[in-house]
Amino acid sequence: MESTLKNMVLVLFLITLFASGAVAVVNQLTEEPIAEAKAAKTSGAIGEVVPPFDNDIAATATPVEIDGGTATLYTAQQGAKPVGYAVQSFTTNGFSGLITLMVGFLPDGTIQGIQVLSHAETPGLGSKITEAGNPLTASFEGKNPAELKMTVRKDGGDIDAITASTITSRAYTEAVQRAYDVFLSEVYGVEFSSPQIYGVDPYRTVFPEYTNDPASEMVTVQVDGNSMQVFPVKKEHELLGYMVYSAAEGYKSTIDLLVGFAPDGTILDILVTGQDETPGYGTDILLEDNPLLTSLKGKKAAELDIRLQADGGDVQAISGATGSSEGYTRGVNAAYRAFQQVK
Repeated sequence: MESTLKNMVLVLFLITLFASGAVAVVNQLTEEPIAEAKAAKTSGAIGEVVPPFDNDIAATATPVEIDGGTATLYTAQQGAKPVGYAVQSFTTNGFSGLITLMVGFLPDGTIQGIQVLSHAETPGLGSKITEAGNPLTASFEGKNPAELKMTVRKDGGDIDAITASTITSRAYTEAVQRAYDVFLSEVYGVEFSSPQIYGVDPYRTVFPEYTNDPASEMVTVQVDGNSMQVFPVKKEHELLGYMVYSAAEGYKSTIDLLVGFAPDGTILDILVTGQDETPGYGTDILLEDNPLLTSLKGKKAAELDIRLQADGGDVQAISGATGSSEGYTRGVNAAYRAFQQVK
């Protein structure tokens, strides 16, 4: 009896060992083909949602942590010029859980196309998100999210839901919004989906009494072929002014600005939200009493020549930082021209 039990244990051990080894071999054999198939599906989806490109788009993959998960931004280029951006986005709020999308944007934010990468929605209902021409996709393609209310019509928005699939439709819309948030933050350098920038509420800094959500009312305009974002700031129904996001090349880096305007065009404040200028010189644009800011703050932009004094304008440069001063001034000038289009 003892011998039989030992034999049984030995046989079971050998079977388990063999099975484990077989599983390991199968995993090794299938791991690479699965990875290749996944990469091919991702590459194919990108090709469907952005204009033609000639760069190695996989090499541009930029993971972005957002809302407890990871989205990925890809940059499509022709030569050295970006022609579009693809964002692999996600939502966990589908009727059956996770939905992943590839959303393609033109440089101005217009949605070029959307492809569903994965889902487990109900066949014949939520699964219609994969069908060409479905109302959800049609609500987005060819449109800029800045000009849409990004909720389904049942919730007061501009997005057509799939019939009898409201939960799926809401989740799909959420994933597109998340993709747009990533596009804005990574391409333009400012997280527009939230008023918190570097731990500071810029709207509250300039307009202490505001009560609306400026990001939800953002307007996009074109200045010299570049997209500019303008945020109306309100107290209840009273317009307090506008915050304009602007960016211009400084001496060493792109200088990101948020410029606050009163409705009459008075420059209320200028916040630097991003820069990498020379320490002790160009970084003086961060100082609250720097001569650039004091030349502009509290004055009506229409009554100023927003150029450096060395170029015949009204703006005093920071000593030893002409390149940074020129970039800062160009950014404010562009912001004012954007403000003029929406005031």
